[in-house]
Amino acid sequence: MRIIRDEREGMEAVLSALSTGAEAEFALFHRRKAAVYGEPRYFDEAAASREGLLCFPLRHHQGTTVCFPGDLSLMELRHDRTCRCREAIHRVREWLLAMGVPARMEGNDLLADGRKVASWAANEQGGYRQTAAHFSIHTEPELIRRVCAKPMKKEPGALAGCGLSAEDIWSLISDLWE
Repeated sequence: MRIIRDEREGMEAVLSALSTGAEAEFALFHRRKAAVYGEPRYFDEAAASREGLLCFPLRHHQGTTVCFPGDLSLMELRHDRTCRCREAIHRVREWLLAMGVPARMEGNDLLADGRKVASWAANEQGGYRQTAAHFSIHTEPELIRRVCAKPMKKEPGALAGCGLSAEDIWSLISDLWE
């Protein structure tokens, strides 16, 4: 797993791996506000630019992920069906439950106190599988509403409200990539 702490470096690494079909695994510790979006396009890039978000179109990505400083994103690009991102989300759920935080999975989304704090998704094209997970440490629901054209089905939440940082989560899940 390659640890990345710069959004531009992260997107360049992902795009490079995608363009060659290389297997790769990334953990991006966000320092800036950013949005990754794909198809279908539920995202207003002009609004995001006005808000100061770095914008990254990613053709394999479905929907939109808005990232904030302190968040953690994971990505696996593989030729098999390995899915450690899903396991990472489930570990965080168990950790939240052990801390007394009401947490449950709803589809691919992790909800804590009824708010979406993490999600994972997978997309496969021609035997090449992209799996991603995002852990929201901080969130700005109003900013998300301004840049996303599709209404949110779940209210966004933040793991910082549960006392967790990206480094805490990484400590819990990093052994999945050893």
